[in-house]
Amino acid sequence: MTTLKAFASVPSFELWLLLHFEDYFAPIHRHDVVKKLKKHIKNYEKGQKGLYLKTKVHIPKATTRAENLAAKNTAEDGDQPYTNIHELVAELHNIKPTSAPAKS
Repeated sequence: MTTLKAFASVPSFELWLLLHFEDYFAPIHRHDVVKKLKKHIKNYEKGQKGLYLKTKVHIPKATTRAENLAAKNTAEDGDQPYTNIHELVAELHNIKPTSAPAKS
């Protein structure tokens, strides 16, 4: 049986990326998150290729910051910042690649 889990990021996914570089605890509009993020990732664009490579070294810090936010807020707290994307990243990191079948 497959189970589904929802992952949230308030006000937007970019909050998760911003947490790679700085703490953030106050309500913020998604456009302002992008402005702050662009101070760390020049020319940031939503859906930009190569973001994982630019941010992966900071995942432990981002995870700690996201856990701190989650201890204070939930996804249902209106405009309070929240993300549990760190849980998704942890699950993705735990996926074991399956070996390809041998070619005959």
